[in-house]
Amino acid sequence: MPIVTERGFGPDGWATVADETAVADGGDVIVSWKRFVAEAATLTGRAGRIGVAVGPDFDVDLHVAGLDGVALVAIAFAKFADGRGFSIARRLRDRGFAGTIRAVGPLIAEQAPMAFACGIDEIAIPDDLAARQPESRWLRAVELRAAVSYQRGYRTGASVFDQRSTGGAA
Repeated sequence: MPIVTERGFGPDGWATVADETAVADGGDVIVSWKRFVAEAATLTGRAGRIGVAVGPDFDVDLHVAGLDGVALVAIAFAKFADGRGFSIARRLRDRGFAGTIRAVGPLIAEQAPMAFACGIDEIAIPDDLAARQPESRWLRAVELRAAVSYQRGYRTGASVFDQRSTGGAA
């Protein structure tokens, strides 16, 4: 599964570990949120960074305090038309999560600008999608993103509405 960033494709340096599989002491691993909650003391005390996989129904407000010691949150996107993961990423950033946020699933290249604007750092896409949408397409989508945003706080500078209220160009 390739990892997409604003700079293009790259390898995945994290291993996803199933709930029924033992976690090795070294290396960076991603475990389910359920497993992390049950084994937090052991997992955060091991060598290597820990990441947690959450679903599109993850309640950031309820669980953000439990993310201490977590270096990566991997948000599952069941399909490209499900935008709940974007909201989760934005809420994580708004509540101070400074680690890596990864979108996991069938996002398409045209969604990359929105993903990065919401606070997502990287996108793990299935191999078949990477074959259909090569790195050049993802880079082009990032390059073409709008210079301004309708929402406040997603980019530096004033939003479209702020620019209009001050007589700006938008």
